[in-house]
Amino acid sequence: MRKSLVARGRRVTVLVAATATVFAGLVAAGPPAQAAARCWSPSTNGEGYIITTAPTDIQTGPYGACDSVLVVAANRKLWLWCRHVNEYGNTWLYGRLPGQSGDYYGWVYGGDADYFYFDDNGDGYVDLRTC
Repeated sequence: MRKSLVARGRRVTVLVAATATVFAGLVAAGPPAQAAARCWSPSTNGEGYIITTAPTDIQTGPYGACDSVLVVAANRKLWLWCRHVNEYGNTWLYGRLPGQSGDYYGWVYGGDADYFYFDDNGDGYVDLRTC
């Protein structure tokens, strides 16, 4: 009888330790997974462009915590694909920055840009897309 109580005690200790290890792993993995899910590239392509009003980051997602692709100077034109208002109420704009060695795609904070909407394809309608 005594032997089985000791064996059960060891099983409980091992189970508690294993559960704590798994839980610690989930807690540690939570924030990076959430951050990665917030940083994304849309496929929708609307019309118009923006001009940066100050040096600004082109980022991998519509949040300040997303990685920066590059920093662009003021007065740079980015072709607007779409806009997104995140859960903090901040407007972000996704677009394409033409470059000499290739185009860059990413997000710009709406407060760092002036908007210029026009009919890119000449169909008489300005297509403002939401990401």
